[in-house]
Amino acid sequence: MSDKKKLPIGEISYALASSMYYVDKTLFIRDYIDKRDKVTLITRPRRFGKTLTMNMVRTFFEKTEEDTSVYFKDKKIWSCGEKYIKEQGSCPVIWLTFKDVKYSTWDKSLTEIGYQIAKEFKRHKELETSTALNSQDKQTYSMFVNEEAPENKIIHSVEILSKMLHDHWKKAPLVIIDEYDTPISFAYSKGFYDEAIEFMRNFFSSALKDNEDLGYGLLTGILRVSKESLFSGLNNFIPNSILSTDYDLYFGFTPDEVKEMLSYYGLESKLTEACEWYDGYKFGDTKIFNPWSVLNYVKYEGKPGIYWGNTSDNAVVGEMLKTSDYQTREKIRGLLEGRPVAARINENLTYPELRSKRDNIFNLLFLSGYLKAADGIAYMSTGTDPATVYELEIPNKEVRCIYEDEIIGLFEDADASLHDIWGAIVAEDEKTVQDKTSSFLSNSGSYQNSGELLFQGFVLGLIAFKNREYFISRERESGLGRYDLEMEPRDMSKPGIVFEVEYASPDQMSKDAGILSKLAVSAVKQIDDRHYCSNLKLHGVKKILKIGMAFSDKQASVRIMPEV
Repeated sequence: MSDKKKLPIGEISYALASSMYYVDKTLFIRDYIDKRDKVTLITRPRRFGKTLTMNMVRTFFEKTEEDTSVYFKDKKIWSCGEKYIKEQGSCPVIWLTFKDVKYSTWDKSLTEIGYQIAKEFKRHKELETSTALNSQDKQTYSMFVNEEAPENKIIHSVEILSKMLHDHWKKAPLVIIDEYDTPISFAYSKGFYDEAIEFMRNFFSSALKDNEDLGYGLLTGILRVSKESLFSGLNNFIPNSILSTDYDLYFGFTPDEVKEMLSYYGLESKLTEACEWYDGYKFGDTKIFNPWSVLNYVKYEGKPGIYWGNTSDNAVVGEMLKTSDYQTREKIRGLLEGRPVAARINENLTYPELRSKRDNIFNLLFLSGYLKAADGIAYMSTGTDPATVYELEIPNKEVRCIYEDEIIGLFEDADASLHDIWGAIVAEDEKTVQDKTSSFLSNSGSYQNSGELLFQGFVLGLIAFKNREYFISRERESGLGRYDLEMEPRDMSKPGIVFEVEYASPDQMSKDAGILSKLAVSAVKQIDDRHYCSNLKLHGVKKILKIGMAFSDKQASVRIMPEV
């Protein structure tokens, strides 16, 4: 294929990609001009062409000294008529991408956001000598360029730059923010969600709501985070997801585009195989192939493989899969056996709500591209919160391999840890249970809730994979009160278990370093004092273990005592 055009794999510059084998998506510009909503949010799975398409939009609209029309004169948009051609090079553009804001702390994340802001100020060198800016404006510009802006100024950076550009060019700018939700996703998975969401809420309010110098706004991401009030009060804010019919042609490759590409590179005979491996998606009313995978498939001359893999690129997906419960893992294993999963699809979930219901993981997998809706199978749920329910299934061979190679591997790691903890419980090995529980929590991502209910949920997850050996109940009456968790053996040769779970706040931990141990002992005492073992004794269970567990953040203390 040495005599053929280079493939734009990983290329995010439209100016460069347009001279390679570029699958022409410039009619997105036509449709965007026709709709022209004040702020548009486009959500699609990762590596489906969002960044390159946004760079194309920037290159088309941006006022520059360079004649950028040369990148479009041989493309479809140029044959659409004068209405669209006259928009080329018509306004300043603010371009930000948050795709690399993937850090383990908020301080590092904010530093990266500040760097991206500074880079965008530097890109607009025309402002350095602009006669439309006064001396104070020039000082502010210099502050951002030199990365000296404090957090409160970074929050208002887009609003500030919009005014400068509006004053200089006498035209309000188009603001493009690519992968807007990456900082939020990583903040959720790394445990500093509240800090990130407070900053981002104020940042987007300043940039898109309170910005009098905003022309239009165009954002992309993987998930819509609308309930966080990031975009509250915006007029004409239009979200566009994989379920929307607008723009459904422009992210990913259509069957005709794939067929044409394979033909160009002499791989016509590979069409059926390419369909089996990388087809299967449907955005709006359009069948879609994974573009990243198709490009790599062609690069390697029709060799099928996992090109879209690595669930760690989707931080929240990987974290939720790793900490999913036994029932969820069984449903996912069922997907590999060809059994669809029925799930409510709610595009308005916040990140904390992802954990509120077990099946929200399937919602997330669908919106992130790991599942597809089975053709023609959708119905409305009933009740107080009606929503569309889809039968979900694995879209193609590549994603099936991702499940087999990556996702099931996450389950096996989690199951191995849980088996180790369970074995130590039965052996009444307090130290091992305590150490392995703390290790499991530390390696299982971030838990965003707090209090006893969270950690009762952890214990329930620990024992859920034993539901074929035990009857498991939660918060039921026994003796003089309600136990937290009870396991009644189906085989009376196995021990019955009663769990009582306690939680220590950060304030308690700071005041008393031994509080967790004391709470674990107190939890066992509560089982004794309130006779929580009465139900198991009544059912003839011979051996009973009383387990007190105390948690704080990712630390645990465990006390195990046999009932006598």
